[in-house]
Amino acid sequence: MQIDPNSRNMQGITSFLTFVALNVLYLLCCLPVVTIGVATSALYEVTIRYSDDERGRP
Repeated sequence: MQIDPNSRNMQGITSFLTFVALNVLYLLCCLPVVTIGVATSALYEVTIRYSDDERGRP
């Protein structure tokens, strides 16, 4: 049995793992309390672009 990388399930898993990675990066950037505002605005910008189908690399 082969896995089709263009299937709907694989695209969903890829999107999920992308958001997990973004959240981990967000938490790492928030460790120094000074950068919480910048990290939040960057996460917001990436999620807005992702929802508008302007997909690039996060």
